[in-house]
Amino acid sequence: MNRRLVAGILGRVVLFFTASATPALAMACFEVPAGGIDARAGFLWMLAIGGAGGTSLLWVGRGARAEIYRRESLLVVALTWLVAGVLGAIPFLASGALPRMADAIFECVSGLTTCGASVFGAPDGRAVHELPQSLLLWRSAIQWVGGLGIILMFVVLLPALGIAPFTLLESEQVGVSDPRMRPQMLRHGRHLFLTYLVLTLAQIVLLWLAGGMPLFESMCHAMTTMPTGGFSTRDYSIAEYQSVTVDVIVIVFMVLAASNFLLLRDAIVEGGAGWTRLWRDPELRGFLRILGSAILVATVILWTWGGVVPGPEVVGGARDYSLLGTCLRDAAFNLTSVMTCTGFATANFNCWPTPIVLMVVLLMFIGGCTGSTSGGIKVVRALVVWRVCMNRLRAFVRPRAVELVKLEEQVFDSREVASLLAIVAVFGLAVGLGGLALSFDPRLDLLSAMSACVTSISCAGPGVTAVVAHGAEFTIANPGGIDVGPFGSFGLLHDGSKLLLALLMVLGRLEFLALLVLVMPSFWRRR
Repeated sequence: MNRRLVAGILGRVVLFFTASATPALAMACFEVPAGGIDARAGFLWMLAIGGAGGTSLLWVGRGARAEIYRRESLLVVALTWLVAGVLGAIPFLASGALPRMADAIFECVSGLTTCGASVFGAPDGRAVHELPQSLLLWRSAIQWVGGLGIILMFVVLLPALGIAPFTLLESEQVGVSDPRMRPQMLRHGRHLFLTYLVLTLAQIVLLWLAGGMPLFESMCHAMTTMPTGGFSTRDYSIAEYQSVTVDVIVIVFMVLAASNFLLLRDAIVEGGAGWTRLWRDPELRGFLRILGSAILVATVILWTWGGVVPGPEVVGGARDYSLLGTCLRDAAFNLTSVMTCTGFATANFNCWPTPIVLMVVLLMFIGGCTGSTSGGIKVVRALVVWRVCMNRLRAFVRPRAVELVKLEEQVFDSREVASLLAIVAVFGLAVGLGGLALSFDPRLDLLSAMSACVTSISCAGPGVTAVVAHGAEFTIANPGGIDVGPFGSFGLLHDGSKLLLALLMVLGRLEFLALLVLVMPSFWRRR
């Protein structure tokens, strides 16, 4: 293990992440502390701690051999997310915006992993609209930086280490120290960064000019859409804008963000041929089929149900689902947000009929496409699992037939299928164990506990909470009144539950790979 090299790389990452807070600090310098929040002090503390820590790590890593292999790379990946989660929490804690370290870590980790679940908005805490603009910018910035890190890690770094989406570790002696690989990695990284930046800027302009959203809020929402993060500058998310144009713009960019960024890059650079290749991608087509079918089914169910869901005036009051247009608009936006794991909301789907609520949880678990900023198990894995199940059923009818696992023209061998099924099984096991741990809290209902785990592992943002209808009103079904739904907050959970969910976010975002292999003795054994 090249510990000095790990320290040096981690030091550079810490300094870069610390420097990313300077725009928010500059904004905080022009703000007057109010409501017990001093954002400037919070950012100064972060810069001091991050600067000292990063410089110290660079000093420890001076003169290290420039040879990095899988062990070092995966250790850097894991430590980066854990260290950044603590470092980025300092502005929330030191400014007085959040009173407890567990709250600050939860908020920052949720941002970095692009989960989008928040502790703000709890009945006994601060609302989002009470935060100064500098902290709102920081919440958006950590999601944007986190989304960029996800793309570079899964599309550039891990494939360079021989870790494809379907493979597990084979040999530790695979590294990125070969000088011939560096130009290619840098070129891919630069192109992906430019694609990410161009799409973000395009959404800012559209939200501002076409959607009528204020420039600052357009910037914040674009910075949280492309990483499929979902942090908003409003208490009730996108619902407060009450704009069909804003809804459509956000839907389009949520779908783009859940697509493969390598194909998006080709589409932007090559034009027509690139867009054709993107459209013909079997995973994207599967994603659109699943999403389109879910929207159609949800629209029909909502319209058939025809209920009225009460809401505050700031989101336009009650939602009347006897109107087909309202059903289609709400189903399209919220199910797209759920499946892309973005976390924005325009309606309180806690109050929707049970079949749609269960559909929401399933879409969270599936997520978007590989090579995107979206979470979940990824569509390609869901499609292959479906094909495997169909093959097993056909085997009962034709036991001697040889069934290949195919996704259009791509054939998956037994090793790839086994690796894929293992990852899906780990996701499911983590949801079960996490839900079991949260269920020990007597204030939570089972649906809230399980959906909180699903949304944390899938980095999808809000969960689902059971509600009870009393005429035209709906009340939270659990004893603690804890609502983890689209207009709720995770702030009322115990500190231990928040830290558990934060850990699940990191595990899910890294697809369990980087962290789980680090606790395997065989991974550290000398060979």
